[in-house]
Parts: sequence; structure tokens; C-alpha cells
Amino acid sequence: MAKKTYRSTGSRSSLITLTILGLACCAFVWVFAGTSTPSDKRKDSQSINASPPSLNVVSSELQGNSLRLVLRNDTDKVINGFQIVVLGTRVQVELLNADEPALQSLQPGETYEDSFRVSSNGQTEGVSVLAIVYEDGTSEGEPQYIKEIKETRIGQKKHLTRFLPLLAKSITDPSENESRLLEKLESDIQILQDSQDQDLPGNVRLGLHDERLRMEHNIQSIRRRQQKQGGADSKTALRNLKGKVEKKLVKL
Repeated sequence: MAKKTYRSTGSRSSLITLTILGLACCAFVWVFAGTSTPSDKRKDSQSINASPPSLNVVSSELQGNSLRLVLRNDTDKVINGFQIVVLGTRVQVELLNADEPALQSLQPGETYEDSFRVSSNGQTEGVSVLAIVYEDGTSEGEPQYIKEIKETRIGQKKHLTRFLPLLAKSITDPSENESRLLEKLESDIQILQDSQDQDLPGNVRLGLHDERLRMEHNIQSIRRRQQKQGGADSKTALRNLKGKVEKKLVKL
């Protein structure tokens, strides 16, 4: 059985406040603070809702102030995102945000292993699966949580669709001053928004905001490498990023 180990060092955001609490290159975990959870969960560290039963708890272990959790895909479909409740805290895991292609999906029979910080909210419930989305576009679970995942992805797709032309323009720019080129691209990302964005649903705005920060982080990483190595080929790095963005847009 294949096991994929993830590091939950990604952006952990409140759905309501859209506050980004942290960011890393593999940002793919959101934590929704102060949310209600289903009331029919058993008081068991490995409990799971009857629906959907397709992503099952293999093991869970408290390690200090974190819960080490292993989930297994027991379906015949490829999973690329899901929402769960971990000890009373609702968490959205977006596998498509992982940098490594091998971590962007959970194949049938594969396991997802990650650590989640245990909150001090007094909750003693175990782990419940709320919603699952599959690579083929289907989903199962509670409709409101499926909707949250899909709306967040709409926001991500909106930003990447806007960002891609800027990225392509930077790649074809004849300027030899790559440092200045990267600086301008990063600046353009920060103001890349539409006047009507504030009227969008909160989940869509969350996706827009998070994807903008992720692209900023990517450009900043390229800039740091260019500054450190001097002769680093930034255009090649931008072309690689463009390829990743194009592939992600297809999956979203």
C-alpha cells in the first residue's frame, strides 16, 4: 500500500475573515476556525461519519499538541481534495496545491498522512469526513462542504487565469535585466484584482487571495535564487512555473 506523507505547513485560513496565518511552498491546508461540526460523531479518536465512508481513518495518534492522522482512499476513484473535522476543527485539504505532482492526488488504496494541531476548544470528538472531491469531477459528502471546496477552487482559477498572461508576457520580455523583470511581475501580482471581487462569495475570495499569495511566493523564490546565484536563468524558472499553472488550471 502506497503512503504519501504531507506537511501541513500550508496556508491556514479562516473562511470568514480571510486571514492568512501562514504560507509555504506547499500551501494546501485551510483551517476554518469557529465552525460548527456534525452532531452525530462518536466520541472516538478514529470515528468517522457513515457518509461518505470512502476516506477512512487508518490510525490517529496524539503527539504533543498535534494529532498524527493517516487516512486511506478506499474508493476506486482518485481523490484530489476533501474536508474533515479533526477534534472539533474543520479542515479543508486541497491536494492540487501541492508542488510535487505525486502529492496532487490520492490514488485508490493510497494513504494520506499528516499532522494537525490540536486546538484548545475543549472538543473531544475524533475525525469525521465531511466531503470528498474526485479527479473526475464527481464528489460525495455533505452538499454545503462540497460547495465550499468548489467555490474556493473557482477563486483559485480566477486568479490563475488573470496571472497567466502576465507570466507569459514576462517570459517573452526582451529585457536583460531579469531582476527588474521579476520585481515588476511581483508588483503586478499584488494589484491583480477586479473591482467586483468584493461582491464574490467568501469562499471564492478566499481562493483568489490564497492563490495570489502562492504566486507571489513562487516569484519571490525565483528572485531570491536569482540574487543568490547571480547568473541563474530566471526565464527558465518562469517557463516551468507557467507549465505548472497551465496544468493546475486544467485540473481546477
